Amino acid sequence: METENYVYKKEIDWSVLMEGFTLPIDNQVVFLQNMGRFLQRGDSKKIHFFMDGITYDSKIVNINNSRDKRKKDAYQIRYTRNGDFSRALQATFSKSYSYNRILLFVRKNKDDKEAKEFYFLGEVYAQGNPNPIKMEKTGDDAFEISYKLDVPVRDDIYEYIVSEA
Repeated sequence: METENYVYKKEIDWSVLMEGFTLPIDNQVVFLQNMGRFLQRGDSKKIHFFMDGITYDSKIVNINNSRDKRKKDAYQIRYTRNGDFSRALQATFSKSYSYNRILLFVRKNKDDKEAKEFYFLGEVYAQGNPNPIKMEKTGDDAFEISYKLDVPVRDDIYEYIVSEA
């Protein structure tokens, strides 16, 4: 790696492999100076990533739409989920991608002691931030996380799984 072009080092996590990441405040000034200008709140600019001799389109976005001037701007690097760049990252960092995947399997009737059939519904992704909760029975602290299926379940399959028959 050429040190004069080195701007930021990011640990590979799910967001990097899928559609982008937020730049830490400490790195924003250096990143934006290399870009040649700062962005107004809500604006974006096309940028490029170079990996294995291939150029990938992306954009940097100032996501802070607040009119409150006391808040710092927040910048994200964004690219298309399942686009060329995210697929290239997933291939390059395949162990991280496999490790971070969540696959959803469900049983039609959990009370049925005979049938042990599980149905694969697809891959799920966390949505939003974890919400702190208290467990009803124990009073222990826990987190509730909302997930979204990558591909929605067909209506007929959903009806079959939730039906009593």
